[in-house]
Amino acid sequence: MKQKFGESTPLSSLPLKEGGTERVSLLGFCRYNRRNKTPAEQKMWNALRARKLGVHFRQQHQIGQYIVDFVCLKKKLVVECDGGQHTSKRADSARTHFLESKGFVVLRFWNNEILSNLEGCVMKIKEVLDCIYPLQTSPSKGEAG
Repeated sequence: MKQKFGESTPLSSLPLKEGGTERVSLLGFCRYNRRNKTPAEQKMWNALRARKLGVHFRQQHQIGQYIVDFVCLKKKLVVECDGGQHTSKRADSARTHFLESKGFVVLRFWNNEILSNLEGCVMKIKEVLDCIYPLQTSPSKGEAG
């Protein structure tokens, strides 16, 4: 199984900030994680990509100080694939609370659930997408304001 960034990843393979400092940038995390997906993330990405569910998803996207696995910005839906690195309920709870405070709905699926029942996971995502209304800041042409 592939390791996610931060799980005993050798320092020499980490993306460094410009200037070669020891500190790793969040953008570097995003790029690294996009290139090094876990099998569950790859399977989920294949189900979400190319507007297969009617909306655009981004993978490994930064929101605040966090990197989410998948996000539909238009519907403000975050989909997380949780594996062995998600052993701290407190950290996951703080992360979820932050994302919800920014207006996002967060769905979490365990890797083994994705690998064994992708269809069920995708059905749950579709249900949630059908319940979330897109953000609309102004009326469309022809609608009363």
